[in-house]
Amino acid sequence: MHTSTYRLQIHRDFPLDAAAALVPYLKKLGVGAAYLSPVFTAVPGSTHGYDVCDPTRVNPEAGGEEGFARLSEALRAAGLGCVLDIVPNHMGSDPAHNPWWWDVLEKGPESPYAAFFDIDWNARIVGLRGKVLLPVLETTYGEALENGDLRLGQRGSTWVVFYHDAPFPLCAESLEDMFPRDALASEEARTGASEGAREARVRELNASPDALHEILERQYYRLSSWKAALHEANYRRFFDVSTLLGVRVENEAVFEAVHALVRRLIREGKVTGLRVDHVDGRCAHGSGRLGRRSRARSLHSRGKNPAGGGIPAGRLARGGHYGV
Repeated sequence: MHTSTYRLQIHRDFPLDAAAALVPYLKKLGVGAAYLSPVFTAVPGSTHGYDVCDPTRVNPEAGGEEGFARLSEALRAAGLGCVLDIVPNHMGSDPAHNPWWWDVLEKGPESPYAAFFDIDWNARIVGLRGKVLLPVLETTYGEALENGDLRLGQRGSTWVVFYHDAPFPLCAESLEDMFPRDALASEEARTGASEGAREARVRELNASPDALHEILERQYYRLSSWKAALHEANYRRFFDVSTLLGVRVENEAVFEAVHALVRRLIREGKVTGLRVDHVDGRCAHGSGRLGRRSRARSLHSRGKNPAGGGIPAGRLARGGHYGV
């Protein structure tokens, strides 16, 4: 059991290497472990890390897995443990940085990640069946169209729709509408450039709110004013925070995917304790998730120690009503 911890808030302005440089100081203080804020990939610029977008990677802004390995080695050499704050119950909803959410918005119910989130695909609201409501607009949808705030463009080599600078995916079916083969072939024959034909087609669509509306109607999401979130959102959020998605960790496959990296770090002896953010009230079936956590703890603690790659029994930090 760690007798004491020292909280370190990891972000791009205080990365993992900066934390490693403090290890001698922590050793002199006599603490038992460094207690790290969430370190998995979060929304760019996040200073707290609770808006995780990709739980399969250590945040590259903070130094990535290489930086985490250097910190881990420094702590191990000093005889200190590493307690990690994890956020398995919700994720940041910025699709540009959340690959699971992007895939859902692009492919709808057929996405392999659709089951990772609580989405009501059979919403009673007219026009929302089979779609996810995205309350991200500062104005009404109609105003955003008329004002030119929504436009088609490219993100790298991928065609997307932008709301100002924020990209949203386009489903494969709508791409066929955007670039009908006959029209493109005719334009290419006239200009001799297929890429030029596509750009001309996009300019044509962006100039017509009605045409752009038809493209957006084909998507698996509906863009709307932020004011619609309270009464019309059809996915589970973290309380009423639209920028945080509830994650279905009660689902065994989702649980395994969300915890895959942290389990590996435990096996490698780089993490010696956990603090789980908001474990309370996030289970659809009572103690299901807690039961899995208990089994995981038993698996990692059975006859093991930090040097051998596991969390000894009892090193799951309790944080008031925030976690277990």
